[in-house]
Amino acid sequence: MFRSSLGIFVFTASALVMACGEKTAEPAKPVAGVAEPVAHEAPKAVAEAPKAVEAIVEPAQNEIAPVVVTIELPASLAGADLAVGKRQYSKCRACHTVKEGQANRVGPNLYGIFGNAAAQTPKFRYSKALLESGKTWDMQSMDTWIANPRETVPGTSMAFVGIKDDEKRKALLAYLYTETGGEN
Repeated sequence: MFRSSLGIFVFTASALVMACGEKTAEPAKPVAGVAEPVAHEAPKAVAEAPKAVEAIVEPAQNEIAPVVVTIELPASLAGADLAVGKRQYSKCRACHTVKEGQANRVGPNLYGIFGNAAAQTPKFRYSKALLESGKTWDMQSMDTWIANPRETVPGTSMAFVGIKDDEKRKALLAYLYTETGGEN
């Protein structure tokens, strides 16, 4: 019984190593009657250049094909760090989506928000305060809103406390601007 299980273990371990793409100098063999490890030479590194592979990837039936779009940032966002903006967006992600066609969550989808009137995302129920605010989402109004939504529009249902740091807010605005399609 013991020899049989050791052989299965050695065979399985060899199969796993081979499945991971590593090659051993010799195949693993069960040791008769003794449960000692089998010594092998270390695998030799092969310095081989990776081969270029061309592939055409078709989107799945219900996916939208990726499109690369270049969006120029407004002068007010010059020097903003998009990586910092993406990290700041993690505070928004639980409630908002940014890509065209994505669903609303607790908050509305933000695609196309810049240049549009507040409270215009279809199929989203806004607070009375935001509906009656008369705001248009330009860079200044978005900056003020993100700094402190409740002070900007008293009575809003947005629970976010805001981002007080000017550089982090600028970075978030730059990220949102690029991710939501820029100004309409």
